[in-house]
Amino acid sequence: MGGTFGNGLCIYHPETGEFLQPDLSGYETYTSYGAFINHLWQDAKGVIWVGSFDNGLSRYNPKSGRLSQYKFTPGDPGSINSNEVLFGFSDNTGIVWVGTGNGIAVLNPSLQMFNHFRFIPGSDNGLSHHKVRAVIEDSNGGIWVGTKGGGLDYLEPGDMRFRHFRNDPDNPGTIAEDRIYSLLEEQRRDLIGTESRGLDKYDPKRKTFTHFENRENDPSSISGNSISALMMDRKGNCGSAHPAAG
Repeated sequence: MGGTFGNGLCIYHPETGEFLQPDLSGYETYTSYGAFINHLWQDAKGVIWVGSFDNGLSRYNPKSGRLSQYKFTPGDPGSINSNEVLFGFSDNTGIVWVGTGNGIAVLNPSLQMFNHFRFIPGSDNGLSHHKVRAVIEDSNGGIWVGTKGGGLDYLEPGDMRFRHFRNDPDNPGTIAEDRIYSLLEEQRRDLIGTESRGLDKYDPKRKTFTHFENRENDPSSISGNSISALMMDRKGNCGSAHPAAG
């Protein structure tokens, strides 16, 4: 399944080699469930979650063809906190974590209500920025958060206060920049894809960051400094996506 920026979802059918849109014509919200898709993922039960540019979060069950939508409702504290969904994932307990244009929305599917983590100016406990581009769970159950301009945040298991990692120009061991695009855990070390300063690797023992940037005329360096996505294959090899470099 793929998400497009303008034409909604498309499903690849290997038997015919075709990409077709799911039939959602029976839903009144079919035309507005999210034609502009920022992110999609599949949970352990096979359900497809779709984060849209300005139409909230959708839940699509391929087996039943059923579509559910979650949109921001003013005055309802249990609704999602923004219709701009930038990223999401389902953790190892089935809880859904959603990075939005207004912090993080956390959905317990059995309760169908959202809890929220927000950016609070002047507070050291909340998120460091209101726009959240990436969220992952590490092997210890901690939550890492990549923000658009506040750096990297970390939430210890069972805690409600975030730890912040920000760039310090006078300290080369800090994160390369505060605009984070993507996150991935690799061998218990976190990889951080930045908007314009390449790839960082965090060492939790030393609590320092190592930087990898593109170097002109050096084919052994990373191919681009804007890293929009990170992934790992079954053999443990890490790959990155670059908007301009490929």
